[in-house]
Amino acid sequence: MLYAARKVPPVERKNLERLLEYYDYSCGCVLQDLATDDERTPIINALVQKVYVRANLSCLDPIEIPYYSAECFEPVCYNCGSHDELPIGEAALDHYPSCTSCNRAGKERLKRKRRMCKDDKSAKKKK
Repeated sequence: MLYAARKVPPVERKNLERLLEYYDYSCGCVLQDLATDDERTPIINALVQKVYVRANLSCLDPIEIPYYSAECFEPVCYNCGSHDELPIGEAALDHYPSCTSCNRAGKERLKRKRRMCKDDKSAKKKK
C-alpha cells in the first residue's frame, strides 16, 4: 500500500500505476530510489516525492486497515491478500474479509469497528 500526505489526483494515480507496472517493484523497495538526478523524468521525480511505502511493513504482514477504509480498492483477504472465496452479505459487515482457506487454517478474523455518525453521537450524549 502506498501512502501520501494528500489525496493523489486521478491523473497522477494513473501515472503511478504505469510506473509501478514498468518497474519490477517488490516488497521492501523504496520508491524514492526511482527518482533520477537529471531533469529528463520530472513526472516520475514529482510522483515519487509524493508517495511512500511504510518501511516497517513486510509482505508477510496482514493487510492494513487503511486499505479497507479508503474504499477505493477491491476487497481482499485480511490475512493473505487473496481475492477468492471472500464472505458476502451480512458476514462481510462485522469482520474484515477473510477467505475460506484462512478461516479453515484458524487465522485471525479481525472485527470491524463501527463508525458513528454525528446523529449517533448526539443521541448518546442526550441519554
